[in-house]
Amino acid sequence: MSKKITKFFILIIFTLGFWVMPQSLLASSYDFSYIEFGTDVRDNNNYHYSVTNKKTNFNTNEDVYGLVKMTSIKDVSFFNYRGELYKNGSVHMHWNSQTFYPNGVTWGHNYDWKNFGKLPAGDYEFRVSANINGNTNNHVGSGRFTVSSYGGYNNDNNRGYYIGPNYYPANQYYTQPNYSNTSYTSYPNYTTNQPNYNQPYYYGPVEYKHEWTYTGTGVKNTNSWYYQIENNKTKFYENENVFVLTKINSVRGIDHFRIKHDFYLNGNKFYRSNELPIQYPRGSSWAENYSWSNFGKPDAGSHKIKIYISINGGSYRYLAEKNITVDRRYDYYGDYRYNTQHDYRYEWSWMDNNINYSGNYKYGIDSNRTVFTTSENVKVLTRLSNIRGIDTLRIRHDLYRGGSQVQRKEASTQYPRYNNWEYNYAQNDFGKLSAGDYNIKVYISVNGGAYKHLDTVNFIVKNQYTYSGYPYYNSYPNYNYDWTVLGKTPYYN
Repeated sequence: MSKKITKFFILIIFTLGFWVMPQSLLASSYDFSYIEFGTDVRDNNNYHYSVTNKKTNFNTNEDVYGLVKMTSIKDVSFFNYRGELYKNGSVHMHWNSQTFYPNGVTWGHNYDWKNFGKLPAGDYEFRVSANINGNTNNHVGSGRFTVSSYGGYNNDNNRGYYIGPNYYPANQYYTQPNYSNTSYTSYPNYTTNQPNYNQPYYYGPVEYKHEWTYTGTGVKNTNSWYYQIENNKTKFYENENVFVLTKINSVRGIDHFRIKHDFYLNGNKFYRSNELPIQYPRGSSWAENYSWSNFGKPDAGSHKIKIYISINGGSYRYLAEKNITVDRRYDYYGDYRYNTQHDYRYEWSWMDNNINYSGNYKYGIDSNRTVFTTSENVKVLTRLSNIRGIDTLRIRHDLYRGGSQVQRKEASTQYPRYNNWEYNYAQNDFGKLSAGDYNIKVYISVNGGAYKHLDTVNFIVKNQYTYSGYPYYNSYPNYNYDWTVLGKTPYYN
């Protein structure tokens, strides 16, 4: 009996010693490497694969392949890939790959791919998960690509062939850019011979590259269709125009395209959008192309310019962005530029019924008056001097009677544009006023800012009468009481 029990325990120990844990209970692991897109998949030997013509922009006449790679696959019994292809945010296609069986052996890498065929135009996202040992909640990765409706010219052993909807005769090969006073684009610089127009015409893969976008104070033509930014910089002053120049190169397989510049004040407040003239490669190869905008003189701040491109009339695609700063103002002394706060000197506000022009932008009056009659126009003339660091200024005159405002007049806006002005005059005419006590309050607005009080001048208006054809005016009651005496004989003094 004891021998049988001993043999039984030995059998149990032997069995436990050689028991292997099922793969489903092991902690399986893997690393996602990448998802790539191209027009085919090639075998590189030793179980390594890659896409041909790797890219993310396709044409509607091309097959689109998606290649998935995982590495460091450990403690996995079996697995397969599951994918969903989204078009413009909605599921367009499902994919289930073949099943692979590592059976717990570590695999250094694994590839699989899906041929989506020729897809309609749109923006796509390929989302991939893995079914590991029956567990489907294993996200692997995702990738994005775009399919466009047009392509490019193809010359295959001198045999042209047509794929796509559009054919263009020779006289429509390209059109002249549309020039404007704020933006223009350049002619192409051809790097390939023009197509043989006796052959059918078709569009191939869409290709282009945003090389750079520069900002400066101007754009100039350096040679033929080449352009460059003038005074290339990102720091400006309020009196400077901000030009934006964008260069696109390696343009292929595109019928037409358009560049857009969006300007945002302080990085987030939309200011202005410049859609530049449409360019027409008509499927030919352009080595480079230039487009530019002039956004004028923006207000001071830290601003952002976003650059977009529209291909063949499609929605705009983001290319890049450029940050610039605009400082408030500057001045010159000789050749020395320095930042300065605005400055001016208020000298006086004088009044008369007539203002004279003496030449060289100078004005004056016959005499500074504080008393007028009801038959006279009341005019005010204000003088400023030593004006510096100012873009615009404006004088305002408010007329008050008995503490209540009765008129407001703003002089015309002046534009120093940050130049030094020795002096400046502003005038207003309040016309004929009724008799009474008045005052005029003088204000100034600098660079469009709030008005600031400068001075208050007081005056009176008296009634005017005529006697025997001669005018005279009454004065307000004003006398001194001397005395009253009693006596028998009048006394004269």
